[in-house]
Amino acid sequence: MKQTLFAIAVLTLCLSAFSADVPAKERSLVHIVCLKFKEGTTPDQIKNLQAQFRAMKDKISEIQSLECGSNISPERAKGFEFCAVVRFKSKEDLDKYIPHPEHQKLATGLKDLVADVFVSDFFEP
Repeated sequence: MKQTLFAIAVLTLCLSAFSADVPAKERSLVHIVCLKFKEGTTPDQIKNLQAQFRAMKDKISEIQSLECGSNISPERAKGFEFCAVVRFKSKEDLDKYIPHPEHQKLATGLKDLVADVFVSDFFEP
């Protein structure tokens, strides 16, 4: 687990370093969320979760794009089974997204399904 978090942190730092000379207003902010489900979480619950994630794109205007899905490489995933990649135009848009009622509703619903979560945010050119 520590190795995975370290690798993701290094990747985030590297990507941030490459985009450091591009002004923030010209870069997208990428918000990555990886989930590890509790034992007993059903495929239907995961399918429903994916639909809820995708629906946020139409409900939260700050979201520029949103992709999500189940991991297809479990041997390298360290138990993380789901990933969402959400893009925003700015850090301010991410800051509006976090407390948004639709996001909070989804986050609250995750508590019964999720054993662990990893989040990383970075700017890309």
